[in-house]
Amino acid sequence: MLAEQAANLTATDPDYGLRDLYNAIAEGNFPSWTFYIQVMTFEEAERFRWNPFDLTKVRLCEAVQWLYLQCKDFTASGELKKLS
Repeated sequence: MLAEQAANLTATDPDYGLRDLYNAIAEGNFPSWTFYIQVMTFEEAERFRWNPFDLTKVRLCEAVQWLYLQCKDFTASGELKKLS
């Protein structure tokens, strides 16, 4: 979905995302998520270009390594299960 379409749906149909999720689950298309985090040591944070806790800055994906945590999937019973 394009950003323009999403913005239009937000204004005209605020329940679209929830309904889409509900319909996908009803059809057996269970959602899944893959979780990554970015971690740096204290020393890396001290040497970083700017304060890593400065919320006005966005860290480049290449600047800090992404760490894979796990993949989760909804089951037919509505419970989360670990995929990997």
